[in-house]
Amino acid sequence: MDKIFRIVQKLVQGVSAVFFIATIAVITLNVILRSTINAPIRGVYEMTGLFTATFGSAAIVICAMKDSHISVDILTSRVKGLSKVSLAYFARIVDLIYYGTISFCAVALGYSKILTREVSDMMKIPVAPFRLWLAFCFFVTIFVRIYQMRDIREKPVRKETDI
Repeated sequence: MDKIFRIVQKLVQGVSAVFFIATIAVITLNVILRSTINAPIRGVYEMTGLFTATFGSAAIVICAMKDSHISVDILTSRVKGLSKVSLAYFARIVDLIYYGTISFCAVALGYSKILTREVSDMMKIPVAPFRLWLAFCFFVTIFVRIYQMRDIREKPVRKETDI
């Protein structure tokens, strides 16, 4: 299972890196063209929004795989024993419900965009792949969080200074 996670993590990191670099390149080029020859790139705000959503949703998966910055452990770090484990399981179940709801909505929205062949206003970029990528990222996050539930009892206690 760890091998599959590493493969998925490399895929997500690669896609994230490509869209992050593309976002920086588009914004930089737009600023240069706008300031030098007063010719901004058409649809730069659409591209920036779609690209940012792409690498932002990938960042959620990467953080989940590293088990960081996805849930706040302040409450569970203050209690001990069975209460701590119970709170950790409860928090993870709430996470799963939340990510499941987002995944379902993203798939439904992406599928509707496929059926209607919706494209962005200015650039005419199909928006369905971006919506489905978001759904994929949240589905992967769900599986990662389920897989990590086996480690809840073994997770070391963090001190308040570590937060």
